[in-house]
Amino acid sequence: MMNALQTSQEWQDFFGHPRGSLLALYNLSFAIGALVAVFPFPWGAYFADHIGRRWGIVCGNIVTIIGAVLQSAAQNFPMFIVSRIILGIGVTISQSNCPLLITELAHTQHRAHITAMYNSNWYMGSIIAAWVTFGTININSSWAWRIPSMLQGAAAVIQISLTWLVPESPRYLINKDGHEDALEILKYYHGEGVMTDFVAAEYLEIKETLALEKVYGNRGWAELFRTPGNRKRALICYVQGFFSQWCGNGLISYYLVPVLETIGITNSSEQAGLNGGLQIWNYIVALWAAFNIDRLGRRPMALGSTGAMIVIFTLWTVFSARYADTQDPGMAKGVLVMIFLFYTAFNCGW
Repeated sequence: MMNALQTSQEWQDFFGHPRGSLLALYNLSFAIGALVAVFPFPWGAYFADHIGRRWGIVCGNIVTIIGAVLQSAAQNFPMFIVSRIILGIGVTISQSNCPLLITELAHTQHRAHITAMYNSNWYMGSIIAAWVTFGTININSSWAWRIPSMLQGAAAVIQISLTWLVPESPRYLINKDGHEDALEILKYYHGEGVMTDFVAAEYLEIKETLALEKVYGNRGWAELFRTPGNRKRALICYVQGFFSQWCGNGLISYYLVPVLETIGITNSSEQAGLNGGLQIWNYIVALWAAFNIDRLGRRPMALGSTGAMIVIFTLWTVFSARYADTQDPGMAKGVLVMIFLFYTAFNCGW
């Protein structure tokens, strides 16, 4: 969304062409909201455990709608920042519940693909945001950026409506003593309506796991660091989350317009078109990776992706530096190729 809005001249004029630390604050505000949603209290996890995954999704989307309304009605810099913070809170709450519901409903044979597709479909939203902004870019009023901002709320309304077509998580139901309802869901989706041995084993496994969690549930967060194995698993989780945002993708995710300007692409329509094309390419590659994750393996894809990103980012830096020195159009084209190749590698592993 922020990349798309930065291609709009009306957005740039309305907010005074933000650059440097001010532009960083515009982009950072969403992440601030995401942090507020999990620290010091993880609201998404609380909703998931106490009112259910579906209601957690609904609550997160209600907050998202409030943020979208404020962003589309923003009259100044503080109002826009506050709206982005609220959006970050809402999206993080719903994103804390969506993957739980998906993985807990999916059959074990399909879980890896479905979970990977969940992440990949982020690009579906980015495609809509990019191309709607491209379509409104020539509107000579603030509606050029207010319309795409409003559509964030429309997506949340659609998700609230469709969430009720999906059953609640069997794991949540069992935890709340809804054993019969949970068993019916498992039978319908994992046994084709029949009480198979697999369904019975799955049901028993969930019950036993929840029982163990209740036994050890009073140990608190310190349990993450109590044993070498726990420390290793916790470190992997934290490192994965950290580097998924610090592996170079943020440069394009938030600052594509300034990057394009450094290689002489200053026309708003060209910038918006490249942004839209990049999102379509990202979606294609991400879906390919989602369907091949079991065949190629998680670790080989992650390591291969990261290694390729290092090489590509190095070449990107070289081409960019050469363009700055020589103004050679060939170097500018090289930067564009590296941007697409970098995201090809990123989408395969991260």
